[in-house]
Amino acid sequence: MVNGTVAGIAASAFVAGAVLVFLILGVGAPPPISDISEITPAAGGGGSLGGGTEGGNPPAAPDPQEAEEDPRNRVVAIVDGAALRLNDLEAYKQMMPSELRELPVNVIYAPLLEQAITGEVLAAAGRKLRLDKAANVRNRVAFIEDRLIQSAYLARLAEEARQAPVADEQIQERYLAFLEAYEAEDEVRARHILLKTRQDAMEVIGQLEKGGDFAELAKKKSTGPSAAYGGDLGYFSYGEMETPFADAAFALKTGAFTRQPVKTKFGWHVIIVEDRRKKGPPALDEMRDKLAEKIAQEKVQASIDSLRSAVAIERYNPDGSPMKTLPADKSVQSQSGAPEGSSAEPLTYPNSQAD
Repeated sequence: MVNGTVAGIAASAFVAGAVLVFLILGVGAPPPISDISEITPAAGGGGSLGGGTEGGNPPAAPDPQEAEEDPRNRVVAIVDGAALRLNDLEAYKQMMPSELRELPVNVIYAPLLEQAITGEVLAAAGRKLRLDKAANVRNRVAFIEDRLIQSAYLARLAEEARQAPVADEQIQERYLAFLEAYEAEDEVRARHILLKTRQDAMEVIGQLEKGGDFAELAKKKSTGPSAAYGGDLGYFSYGEMETPFADAAFALKTGAFTRQPVKTKFGWHVIIVEDRRKKGPPALDEMRDKLAEKIAQEKVQASIDSLRSAVAIERYNPDGSPMKTLPADKSVQSQSGAPEGSSAEPLTYPNSQAD
């Protein structure tokens, strides 16, 4: 439905405010659920309203086959004969501030449903005044329609690019280029003993200075999950650990342990480094999917570049004067994967084709 999309966007601040009011007033919520698609409305299409519809209109029976095929199409309310569905509620939910979007659905379902009903009532009232014909509304609708079409077209391009066969020679060529550019990363193999207090850590360090076995002390003293393995963390690179831990570990010589405890959010650590190495590149099989995805992205970018080159484009400055120089795009292209010198904007490629 979401004929109220435009009205909803214009009133998104009102949506959030109304939800907060409902929450403060303690409007009841349905039984706990984990996702909006798991909600099953009460008989009569009234959701948590207890069934029935407002205004005395008979409920429009939803198509059972349609609801079974896609739970998002379940009817949750009938507003003056028009069905509100779960995907409509999801659209309203996405217009909320992030702190409300992150709340469990069962907490906001009832007020969200009421706000969606209010939105549809307002949209219907606006149409009676022919506000849907107003220039500012129609312009906004056209803008939103363009964005949806863009997203759908990009999704189609991405899907077609991913479905296109990729020759093994292409993968091999990309992998060889990856190997040429690969810079081996330093790794250390370390053990640690995690303790609750600095004093506990200093006592362990004292035992190590007297010749205590690090692995045995880790098994007896460490509060971390690696205690059962003698504190062994295996090999790791600098960026895989919290900065204080990584700084201490990479500053140690092989065989040395920290003479002062290292503090992180997990507690106090005593660390010993047992080995160092250069991290080798991932094998071709590990890289195959990533390389194929990169090729697909480049195909999408090439299609966009081709489309842009086929149309006449005039650019203007904010003051309305003609733009004499093209925007600097090279840094943008290095991020998007497009060929240097092309003029397309950076893109996030959809994972699947749009509905």
